[in-house]
Amino acid sequence: MKEQANQYQQAFQLLMRAPVAICLLKLPGFTIELANEPMLQLWDRDQSAIGKKLTDVFTEVAQQGFSKMLEYVITTGKEFHEQERPVTIIRNGKRDLLYANFVFRPHYDEQNKLAGVLAVANEVTAQVLARKKIAQAEETTRLAVHAGITWVDDS
Repeated sequence: MKEQANQYQQAFQLLMRAPVAICLLKLPGFTIELANEPMLQLWDRDQSAIGKKLTDVFTEVAQQGFSKMLEYVITTGKEFHEQERPVTIIRNGKRDLLYANFVFRPHYDEQNKLAGVLAVANEVTAQVLARKKIAQAEETTRLAVHAGITWVDDS
């Protein structure tokens, strides 16, 4: 029994120290059971979010389809992956657009009963914006080259 408790504590510490954002949403209502520091930073929230329903903590997120994604996981029992999902969230008191990769995985209790959803997030805003800048620069170059060719042909 003590060994099992020790293993549980080690697993908990591993999740809490993970370099990626992780939270556990408990049923019913997707109550935030745990959230590690990277997740709290992503949310721009503190430990006071623990124990509250996700939709109460993030009214802005509930309106962006996340409830449907979580319900999909609960009703199908399947993981849900989303890449480079745009999310508008209130951070530092203002609306902030970020991009993140998400994995939502069903979480089962000791009796193998569906108990909630494990969510993992990785913010990729910098990568998405850099790729968009490169694409914009390539388009500008393509248009400039095309305009130059047209100008030469017209002379």
